[in-house]
Amino acid sequence: MEIGKEVSFTYLKGAENGIDANGVLTKDYSANAESYAGKVLDVRNIEDQPLAWETLMYGKCHERSQNLVTVELEDGETKAFYDGRMIGLNVA
Repeated sequence: MEIGKEVSFTYLKGAENGIDANGVLTKDYSANAESYAGKVLDVRNIEDQPLAWETLMYGKCHERSQNLVTVELEDGETKAFYDGRMIGLNVA
């Protein structure tokens, strides 16, 4: 991804856990997925520019993707996304 490019993608926000009829743990990654589109403002490699400890500990999930992508959405809002959760990426 390049700064200034227009992108659209589906973001996997997390998985819903379930248990099937055989007692097997299942995960539904599509349950909380949302679609986004906008312009890439920044791509931050978290190895080169580490996150603060408080950020790493925020929430239940402590795993992170290598790159944090900041996107200005079509409505003007700015959001950051971990690239490993961005699927179906289209770059214009």
